Amino acid sequence: MCATGAYSPIAYQLKLENNRFNVIKSDLNGIGICPYDPYDNTTVIFVENGAPGNIPALFAASVTDSIKSDPIIVRPSVYSPDGSLVADYVRTIRAKNDWLNEPQFVGSFDVGDHVYFFYREVALEYTNCGKKIYSRLARVCKNDYGGSRHLLQNIWTSFVKARLNCSIPGEYPYYFDEIQDVYRVGDMFYGLFTTNINGLTASAICGFTIHDIDQTFFNGSFKEQRDLQSIWLPVPEVEVPSPRPGDCKTAGARSKTGDLPYKFTNFVSRSSMLMDRAIPHRFKKPIFYQSNCLMQKLVVVQNVAGHGELVFVTASNDGVIYKIAAWPGLTTLDAPKTYMVSHYIPFSDSLPIWSLTLYKNWIYFGTDWTVGQIHLETCGKYKKIDLCIYDPYCGWDTLLNECRSNERKNLINYANIDLLSYSLEEAIRKQVGDLYYFEKMSKISGSSVTLKIEYRLHISGTVHWKRNGTLVSSDRHILAQDNSLIVTDLRKSDEGLYSAVDQLGRTVAEYSLAVETSKEQIEQRWMRKFDQWCDEFERYQEDIRQWERKCSSCCQGAALTNMVPALGGK
Repeated sequence: MCATGAYSPIAYQLKLENNRFNVIKSDLNGIGICPYDPYDNTTVIFVENGAPGNIPALFAASVTDSIKSDPIIVRPSVYSPDGSLVADYVRTIRAKNDWLNEPQFVGSFDVGDHVYFFYREVALEYTNCGKKIYSRLARVCKNDYGGSRHLLQNIWTSFVKARLNCSIPGEYPYYFDEIQDVYRVGDMFYGLFTTNINGLTASAICGFTIHDIDQTFFNGSFKEQRDLQSIWLPVPEVEVPSPRPGDCKTAGARSKTGDLPYKFTNFVSRSSMLMDRAIPHRFKKPIFYQSNCLMQKLVVVQNVAGHGELVFVTASNDGVIYKIAAWPGLTTLDAPKTYMVSHYIPFSDSLPIWSLTLYKNWIYFGTDWTVGQIHLETCGKYKKIDLCIYDPYCGWDTLLNECRSNERKNLINYANIDLLSYSLEEAIRKQVGDLYYFEKMSKISGSSVTLKIEYRLHISGTVHWKRNGTLVSSDRHILAQDNSLIVTDLRKSDEGLYSAVDQLGRTVAEYSLAVETSKEQIEQRWMRKFDQWCDEFERYQEDIRQWERKCSSCCQGAALTNMVPALGGK
């Protein structure tokens, strides 16, 4: 556990016993492991297997000074249980900015023989064109003992790094260059990326497989700049030493004995260790992206309803928490279908959310001043069928006509509608029936009418109202905030078939409007209304008579009871 210690980082070693933390060691030197500043982006992982001597060890990415001039990826010295030194510390080269150049670390992971570090940094290969930040994945071998006494002593011999590509494809790809967070699910890493805050703001989620990462590091070329005036080019394969940097099976074992050839250590010491090819994102496009927001924290929940779906929960720099559903495509090669199912604004002060943690079905989040929690199942808030079934936690109850938790049976959900044969609207219609009801209306001339939209699916944006196929544009036709159409001072010319069409081209409401103008029509209308009123009044009177009869029998029974004494009474 770390503390900044007023710019003097301190590490604490704790042990959990009987649901209480006991401090085993305190006031340990935390430099290189713990941050100097609460706003430093650092990451530490405790690796249980694979480090020298197969002894559990820390791997950290941080800074070693208060001005952040010496960023570091380090494995502190490894000691056996009896206190003897098994392996000295190993770190990145000091003051070599082509290894780490103003990095901001966001996550670290134990993956087989390696430890992964995700971060963003100023891209040295772009400096001839200006300043640019790229996202990176760096990798080191767990069993790396460092170089020889004469070259690369206490320096990683297995350090390699590559750019992470998260972009919208096209002739001119749109890049999300700055990784903010990363979350692992099995062999997939889901990264949360943003654009630079000084440009058009946008956020995206991209997925990366361990297989694609291995292909980039094992089969790709290295990248180098021969001199400051040269452009960055791939390193010819004949210049790459053997064993290849990043190969743990040979380089790791040989670094233990110091049996590394000069060509190898010389290449590592002078090279940027940057791969020429970026690590591709799965499906060649983001899984999800959203403009006009900067998301900075990510949590992923998998297989909520048992159909391979994912739920992404993100938090933004202005205090908004987003819940995003990703349903698998029709085949494994198809990108998932993603939907922003809901968002929450837990506080009114728009404070950035710095931490986001999943525990069971709860999301815990923290700002500078507050900690809060949100339950992941929020089915009761969905009033539209599609919003309900997009959410893997929910399904639509056709009997109660409401959204309910997927724990109940016989609900309509996204996984059991036929999207292979039909569009989403048609597939839902086959399950629930009509999505809106055609209605005939009759109004008196001079009055007003409101044509409501009661479409059973979610409508985004505005709608366009048409009368007999032509857009309405009169001053007497008013579009309300809920997209309803209000027609005032009705005239005979207002008669016709009214239809509302949304931005997707769907018809979401239909009305047939008749306007009564003649004296006979109006009289007939009022006679119909009068007859309806009479029928209602007669039903009311019959209810009164039934109530009086019941009351009368009850009163008589009570009177008889009072007159007859109880058995055995005196």
